[in-house]
Amino acid sequence: MLGRRILIAAFILLAVTNAHAQNAAEINAEGIAHYQGKDYNSAITSFSKAFNIAPDNATIRANLCNAYRAGAQELAEFSDLGGAARMLEKAININPKNADAFIHLGWCYLQLDQVSDAIFRLEEATELAPDNVTALELLGDAYYKDNDLPSAVSLWQWVIDLAPGDERVLGKLEKANREFSVEEKFRRHSSRNFEMSYPPDTSGRDMSRVLTILEGAYRSVGLKFKRTFPPGPIQVIIYSAEDFLNATQLGEHIGGVYDGKIRVPIKDKSGALLKDDELKRRLVHEYVHVVVRHIAGDKAPWWLNEGLAQMISEDFSPRDKRMLRDAFDAQKLFSLEEISGTQLDGLEPHQIALAYCQAHFTVQHMRDRFGQNRLVDFLIDLGGGGELQDELWRYYRRTFKTMQTELNQKIAAN
Repeated sequence: MLGRRILIAAFILLAVTNAHAQNAAEINAEGIAHYQGKDYNSAITSFSKAFNIAPDNATIRANLCNAYRAGAQELAEFSDLGGAARMLEKAININPKNADAFIHLGWCYLQLDQVSDAIFRLEEATELAPDNVTALELLGDAYYKDNDLPSAVSLWQWVIDLAPGDERVLGKLEKANREFSVEEKFRRHSSRNFEMSYPPDTSGRDMSRVLTILEGAYRSVGLKFKRTFPPGPIQVIIYSAEDFLNATQLGEHIGGVYDGKIRVPIKDKSGALLKDDELKRRLVHEYVHVVVRHIAGDKAPWWLNEGLAQMISEDFSPRDKRMLRDAFDAQKLFSLEEISGTQLDGLEPHQIALAYCQAHFTVQHMRDRFGQNRLVDFLIDLGGGGELQDELWRYYRRTFKTMQTELNQKIAAN
């Protein structure tokens, strides 16, 4: 994982040579002791006092910057990325030549989907350290999130030139080049919270239709999740059915995807435009994933992430009920453990449909019995680093096994 590269390589300098700073030296020594004991807040307090006494002392300045960086690393490990970013902003104010602080700050902003801030700080990092492969890769990631594919490809190619054979970066390059081959001539249009890329033959009416649905979802879905409104612009790419397949290489049974960008075909295989209800269902579904990611990062289990998107974008239908009952009777239901992973590789389309149906049923049951607010709080605490089974017990007093039994009983009764 790239995030594991964003490690504190800081060291605390022991000497203080400022001529008038015996008192500053003593306070600096206190800071070193706190730092070595991993009490970073106390270390910051001590180094700040020493810095106020001896602001020109390079050693104290470096110690204070490194203490901020260590404190930020600790906050990030506890999923407080906003707090980490604020601490890193202080670090670079103290030492604007510390490239590692800029890199870590850019990484935090990327995780927070504050893409413009990430680009700004990572461009500064690459000016300070032009051949730092982590900075270059992260800046490529930021350009990619901003839908600037040529710039992303250029940065990732530079990384490969510096570190040949990095399979992960090669994979990013392959994906971006594939998407660019489809989207090279796409145009752009923005609304208040979204930036849309679209084929040049898209009518103004259809473009407006997509953005109107998304802006409505921004408000309505945000209110359902305790007024959660992710920072914009949120990237949206619309395709024909053929272009969607070529760009994503997903199966024909997939109606949309969120991979950091909302990607949805607005035409079917015959070239006919989707009906309003179906287009709204797909767009709202993918937008829910944007909100879930904003709250919980990648910590939400698959069944919770997809179940929330299903529940909010469409009703649970009689056909869904029959699918669950038939699978129950045939003893082919998935366990919650089986559909907790991030993706369901190797499943047939009918199995994927069943997994989505179970996720929908599970989350709707949790919402109907315990309320939407508890569901959102559950998601928030998962994003804060809580273990899935621990949080399931804390919020619902259920294990995977007892929740599954309860769900099976409800399915059998329908």
